[in-house]
Amino acid sequence: MATNSFKTLMAASAVVGVLLAMGTGMGSCNGCKNEPADTLTQKQDSLVADSDTIAEPEIVAVPEITGTVDEGTTMHVLLLQQEDVDSLVEMELANGPVLGGMEVGEKVRVVYNEQDGQYTAVIAVNLSTLRHLWAERTPNGKTSRLELNDNGKAITYGSIDGKNYDGWDVTDGMLLLHSSESVGKEYVAPTDTFQISVLSGDSLIIFNQSVEHKFRRYN
Repeated sequence: MATNSFKTLMAASAVVGVLLAMGTGMGSCNGCKNEPADTLTQKQDSLVADSDTIAEPEIVAVPEITGTVDEGTTMHVLLLQQEDVDSLVEMELANGPVLGGMEVGEKVRVVYNEQDGQYTAVIAVNLSTLRHLWAERTPNGKTSRLELNDNGKAITYGSIDGKNYDGWDVTDGMLLLHSSESVGKEYVAPTDTFQISVLSGDSLIIFNQSVEHKFRRYN
């Protein structure tokens, strides 16, 4: 009888243990129920939307400087006398391209980075090398010429892609060509922007999404 009572008690304890385990498991599942990924995403989006610290990224203009190459410039360091400012700027010449070479006394336009008061040239374009008369042989066998003068003036001899450019500039390492056109009684000045792939003493190659021009120095 004692043995039977002991077996009955053990069986009852086992049943109670199973019931307690089931109850504990059900409680923990209710507390950590998996949520669908889209529900979690919605909650995260809601948190971001409700935050007062999220701001639109600030658009910062590309820093550029124009000046004359000064004595003391080396392969790794550019000393630049700023245009219209009595100030000499020292810049590190990293791996950025120097289009058109660089000699003392020549005028250049430089895109640069500044960090902790240190300046690093990203790309430099030699404006003195650009300021020449350039010629290109067109597919129909004719020759078009583009003259880039001081003070941003341009002259086109024979149209270039049907356009007569009368102004130019360099911004962000690219060549901007302006052409004045008459629209009724008003004049507009559309601008074509070109990447400069080659600039040397005798060659100028520029391109954009529409066309590529290969010029040779004419004078």
